[in-house]
Amino acid sequence: MKLALARAMLQTADILLMDDPTNHLDVKNVAWVVDYIQNLTDVTCMIVSSNPTLLQTCCSRIVHIDNLRIHNFKGGLSEFVEAHPEAKSYFELKSAKGLQFRFPDPGFIEGVTSRGKVLIKMD
Repeated sequence: MKLALARAMLQTADILLMDDPTNHLDVKNVAWVVDYIQNLTDVTCMIVSSNPTLLQTCCSRIVHIDNLRIHNFKGGLSEFVEAHPEAKSYFELKSAKGLQFRFPDPGFIEGVTSRGKVLIKMD
């Protein structure tokens, strides 16, 4: 991601399409990306991100797809969530009611022929 951002900076692009630009970055580099995006002039950035802080800080318009229609909302992420409360569940796992994770029972480990010796105890 850092190399792609550096290449875009050197090309002086008019439009930046960013797909989760803060993914796999540490806190210091996330802050740098946010600062870089905020200081851009005469550049349009289209950002797809799961980072609500980045979206709130850097976005002035939200493009939302609902029922196969594109809706353009002027304002930041917090204003969009106020206008569309169902969008809160996109960014908060706790707002999904009744959500339960179920993991399958672990199978046998490949190459192990004995069932008598415990390899790992799972509670």
